[in-house]
Amino acid sequence: MTTHPTQGATLLIVDDTPKNIQVLGKILSSKGYNIHVAQNGLQALERLEKIVPDLILLDVMMPELDGFKTCERLKHIPVLQEIPIIFLTAKTESDDIVKGFELGAVDYVTKPFNSAELLARVHTHLQLRHEIQARKERERQIREEMEEARFIQQGIVPLQLPTLPNTKLVCKFMPMDRIGGDFYNIAHLGDGKYVVMIADVAGHGIPAALIASLISGMFTNNADENNSTASVMTKINVALSELLPSRFFSTMFYGIYDSQNHQLQYTSAGHPDGLVIRPKTNDLFHLSTGGIVLGVTGNKAAEYQEETFQLEPGDKLLLYTDGIFEVANTEEVRLGKKGLKKFLLERIHLSIDILVEELYRYGLQFPEKDQYDDDVTLIGLEVLQ
Repeated sequence: MTTHPTQGATLLIVDDTPKNIQVLGKILSSKGYNIHVAQNGLQALERLEKIVPDLILLDVMMPELDGFKTCERLKHIPVLQEIPIIFLTAKTESDDIVKGFELGAVDYVTKPFNSAELLARVHTHLQLRHEIQARKERERQIREEMEEARFIQQGIVPLQLPTLPNTKLVCKFMPMDRIGGDFYNIAHLGDGKYVVMIADVAGHGIPAALIASLISGMFTNNADENNSTASVMTKINVALSELLPSRFFSTMFYGIYDSQNHQLQYTSAGHPDGLVIRPKTNDLFHLSTGGIVLGVTGNKAAEYQEETFQLEPGDKLLLYTDGIFEVANTEEVRLGKKGLKKFLLERIHLSIDILVEELYRYGLQFPEKDQYDDDVTLIGLEVLQ
């Protein structure tokens, strides 16, 4: 037999008339409620130092401390603030009723008491309290789960960036929620070569983060000095297309940077173009190999190509996810790829660490917001002169 969540609830009756307390107690105890009583507001405050009831029935007209003042005091005690209060009153004037609601009461019952009405109102507000408490508990659990998921996701991105010879490396990683679909990897392969990868799973929150963890594991298992960037991309794509429905997909830019000769071998899977800024000639180069996003199809139409770009001293490589240029202002005008290009060319001589930080801040200033509408990840690499 299922027990109703309001059964056995604790009620506090506050009334200066013993007869009223007797009548209320008899009606309510017949339904299995646990009854506590107080004969005035001051006595009620003393009782509430020892118990925390599920609902309070509070008379309006009482000596020493009336119901309105008692209610006001209760609402200033943190542990009691959310307890529903039903006023007991012989008054039916609208001003008194409104005053009670303004002070935080949830309902009122008029004297003489109608048993059916009293029980219905008490039951309704106990049920509402139970539902509110259940919702808050679930929200607390979700926050805890999100925090745990955040720690797990932090495990798929580097705890700290490696130190590259003759190269400055920076990263900005900001999920829209506490977790998201962006992720990256920067690691030493050996012989002065380094993995530089950035990816963006479609969507946000927990679903995107779960897929990001899956792809990150695939990438780690396949990315080594014996596999080209194109072959790694192909293996991940085939595996994903077999595991996930086509509505789940990811973009990725995967590069292998040789810190000795400053060559970058790279493959793109539907990811925004990598950008190379060359201050000495005021040029901006786009890096893309035209591959489709990961996970949509595993057939030959999804073959990936590898290309090579020769970086020069002073060059700056910028990799990013689309959250940085899809940000829109109040007129729904997006920063866009042209706006991003303009921003970079206007600041072409800034060092990569300052450039990445200013770009991130500019993306917030453009729509005048304090948070992006998407996950944002920026990776910057500068070949030192």
